[in-house]
Amino acid sequence: MCPIVTILCAATLAYAQDAVTFRTGVSLVHIDAEVLGQDGRILTGFHKEDFRVFDERKEQPILQFAAEEQPLDLILLFDISGSMRGVVQEVADAARQGSSARKIWRCRPA
Repeated sequence: MCPIVTILCAATLAYAQDAVTFRTGVSLVHIDAEVLGQDGRILTGFHKEDFRVFDERKEQPILQFAAEEQPLDLILLFDISGSMRGVVQEVADAARQGSSARKIWRCRPA
């Protein structure tokens, strides 16, 4: 009786694994753009109609448009493995210096 139960369990597990389907899609893609003049200054006053977005050579509609500064979510990941041991502090200091201009640095040691 034990071999029959084992075969039935194995067949049930094999069928259950085949029945799993995973589907995904993207409904909205966020694109940031900054327009600079020849002198390097940021140009403003643009509207949605001033931009075109293409995906694989096919023009895509711009569904939402904002012409003001948007908040930035920033996550920094640090490699603290042995190969980086000598420069970890230097990398952390550079990240701290780069973010201090925007006052976004908040760090909790692991």
